[in-house]
Amino acid sequence: MALHVKYPRVLPEGLSGGSFAGYIAICEIDYAIRIIIPQARQDLQLPLQSTHNNFVGLGNTTVPITSLQDGSLSVEPVLAQLLKPYESRLQVLWRQSPNLPAFLDELVALAEDASRRAQWQPTSSAVTIATNVVKLYDTLLSELDDLGWEHVSSVSDACDAVTLRVLDEDSREHIVGIKLTSRYPKAPPEVVVDLPQPFVLLWPPPPFVKRTDSDEDEDQASSTGRRVRPRFGVSGLAFVVEQFRGVVRQLQPLWRELERFDTSTWVLDPVSPARRDVMRRVVVCKNTSIQISLDPNYPTALPESKFLGPEHTVGPLKDKFSRNASKWNPEDTVKHNLEMVLEREFIAKTSAEAVDFTMECGICYAYDLDGAIPEKVCEDRRCARSFHESCLFEYIRGLPGVRQSFGTYFGECPYCSTAITVKMT
Repeated sequence: MALHVKYPRVLPEGLSGGSFAGYIAICEIDYAIRIIIPQARQDLQLPLQSTHNNFVGLGNTTVPITSLQDGSLSVEPVLAQLLKPYESRLQVLWRQSPNLPAFLDELVALAEDASRRAQWQPTSSAVTIATNVVKLYDTLLSELDDLGWEHVSSVSDACDAVTLRVLDEDSREHIVGIKLTSRYPKAPPEVVVDLPQPFVLLWPPPPFVKRTDSDEDEDQASSTGRRVRPRFGVSGLAFVVEQFRGVVRQLQPLWRELERFDTSTWVLDPVSPARRDVMRRVVVCKNTSIQISLDPNYPTALPESKFLGPEHTVGPLKDKFSRNASKWNPEDTVKHNLEMVLEREFIAKTSAEAVDFTMECGICYAYDLDGAIPEKVCEDRRCARSFHESCLFEYIRGLPGVRQSFGTYFGECPYCSTAITVKMT
């Protein structure tokens, strides 16, 4: 009989099928178990015929009890104490068992016989804890079955957290982290996502509805020991993903606008944008850039903008922006609108014009310094070097006879000696 039929709570820990973990029932109490199959006994896997690439983990809930010809068997500490005197017997059962389900049959029979001989019973508190853990474990496996294992990126060792992969309509991959509490599914899970706005989870899921499977099919599945999927329309995890997809669907226009800048302009910041980032700092001309922030709800509207660079280049750009802002067309793309308003096209980082640009700090020779980028620019057109404000502050503060007033330091550009100021950082 296949493993997933006889022992539905024991699943592969990975795609290779070399190790299995889950729970087995002994005297009507569930215990955690892990078995690592050595390369020499890969024949044990042949009759498994698992229908899933499921993978689970049990963390530190099990302890090794015996080696099995280079493999290993680990069980819960309380069960390990009961089985320790039978280690040699377990070795014999391992060698004689034709497959993994057969070995588990012998293991369960041995453990039940040992518990009866010793008149052994675990404490009620241990049973309560184990029952709660198994319930959460069963709930997670059942809901992942309902959702589809192709969406699963990882499952925590304690089986109380799962990371899911979700593709949007433009084939972008999104990661959804879900942490299950001990009161799940009565209490909502904790959800961590990368979005430009808060993800508000509605809970609980809508009332469950009966599945279309006939009662006869369910009875037959139950009698064979196969895990029966709950008879409802959508599971808790699927309900989370459904809501996340709805939010992502509304954000498609925003990400499309931002990706136009990422793919066809020179974006200075952020260097590796996350899904939550709605800001882009884009090169306009040498030593001059524009920082825009798009509204997630109205991504093609006139964005909040800030020009960065020397006044002799920023001034004319501000004038053009003010003069042409009324021509903004929300039906057009943000990139095309900005080029129309500024009366010039953005350059790509790979273009010939970009080769002569110097964007790093003229003092530390780095661009990114603990998240800060060079924003202070020398006003001399022949120089126009950029500096981190913190670097420039430290440089000017060390000059002999430096002058300061109300937190502003007055000094000279380290390259051309043109007067330059910087505020105290």
